[in-house]
Amino acid sequence: METIQVHRKEAYVILELARYKTNPINVAMMKEISQLMADLATDSSVKGVIISGQPGFFSVGLDVKELLTLNTETAKVFFREFNKMVFGLVQFPKPLIAAITGHAPAGGCVIAICCDFRIMAEGDVFRIGLNEVPVGVMVPPHILELYGFWLGKGRAYQFLLEGKLHTTTEALNCGLVDKIVDLDRVLPAAEQKMQQLLTSDFDTLMGVKMNLRHPLIIQMIALAKDTPIGTEQHFWQESSQKRLKMLADKIGK
Repeated sequence: METIQVHRKEAYVILELARYKTNPINVAMMKEISQLMADLATDSSVKGVIISGQPGFFSVGLDVKELLTLNTETAKVFFREFNKMVFGLVQFPKPLIAAITGHAPAGGCVIAICCDFRIMAEGDVFRIGLNEVPVGVMVPPHILELYGFWLGKGRAYQFLLEGKLHTTTEALNCGLVDKIVDLDRVLPAAEQKMQQLLTSDFDTLMGVKMNLRHPLIIQMIALAKDTPIGTEQHFWQESSQKRLKMLADKIGK
């Protein structure tokens, strides 16, 4: 794996996002996440998965620099792989926990909300949320559905329009994360939560999870097939390209 380090424990696996310090999500990372989730879903020795990041950063979201190199064909691949990754995470049948080790805007937040539980590093310096609107990236309806699954549709709708990035305290208060702890306690707390979950009857645990997620998955699949304004279509608009270039320049500086 080029972008992910796999750490196997006795009954679960930790997937450490490891692409530079900030974990920008490129096609290679999306493909690796999709492949790992598919493999681990059928591995009988694995009962759960924790996704973690680097100290200070879970993931800054989609790799803006890579986005700006895309042409018509590679853009199709990029957004197809993004959706494949999201659905691979959302449909993963075993317990899935996000150990959010710092900033998690945009795509980083998407990975986190695919999980069953989210434990985040405490400190108002860190931010999490879907801030695509100010950046100029289209948020498709199935991602709104996923965001609303945790926050409620009305609140998710408003936060998306605002492009709101939450402090850890705000995220805890609105239900975006489930627990906040010191940075060096994020992964241990996630492991403790996983160990607690795995004391239950495993077949029942998986069955309840999939029953609870079934309406969400059905709705997300339907919405992904019927989007009034597609992400790829919007991506090529002049205003979107301008915003992305401004962001890339800011990141570069």
